[in-house]
Amino acid sequence: MPSSLFSRSHAVALAALLAAGCGGSSSPEQQLADRHFETARAAFRLGQIRRTHAHLDSALALESVLHRPARVGEIHRLRGTTFAALAEFDSAFAFYRRAIESFRGAADRPAARAVALDIADAEHAMGRDRRAWDQLDESLRLAGVFGEEAGERAIRWAMLPAARAIEDFEAEEKLRAALAKALGGEGDTRGTARLLREEGLALMARGRPEAASSPCAVPCSTPSNRGIRSTRSLR
Repeated sequence: MPSSLFSRSHAVALAALLAAGCGGSSSPEQQLADRHFETARAAFRLGQIRRTHAHLDSALALESVLHRPARVGEIHRLRGTTFAALAEFDSAFAFYRRAIESFRGAADRPAARAVALDIADAEHAMGRDRRAWDQLDESLRLAGVFGEEAGERAIRWAMLPAARAIEDFEAEEKLRAALAKALGGEGDTRGTARLLREEGLALMARGRPEAASSPCAVPCSTPSNRGIRSTRSLR
């Protein structure tokens, strides 16, 4: 991938910001780096991969002097996601690992955990469901070590379809029980409905569609060995 670093247009834009000055606490360099990153995200949503990478290159070049490890992590994560979308998984894994290192440097465990789930998604997309499960299982263990209850819950939701993919129904039942316990004292009706749907999907995965019609509180779809990502929301 060609490196854009500072093209003439970027240098001109930065010079204009410096000349005009800026309000607030953000420096002109920060504003320009943020603009490149947001433009990259918008380009990715439009499927413009080459443009996405060009703006990520420019943002990363600015971050080399701004020293914002969390933003560097976001840049690496987005680049990894672009490669995953292209099914270039070796490159995706490389950038996801860089993202995790950056987030750890920023002491941002939730962000690092989100990238770990991205890695599980990529493993799943490659048909390596056992490796996806192992990735999620390790993430759950670490969330427990650090006492991150919200993190544990997010990981358990992601693990439900992963358990079905490897046909570990006992593990799936334990996950649902843990989620039900967490939801029990909160009055989270949406979470409860989601859990009932997962129970219905589990019954269908076991070849019992007639039993699934009862526990499902929301419409159920035929379960698939694809769809770890669809069960959770990425930031």
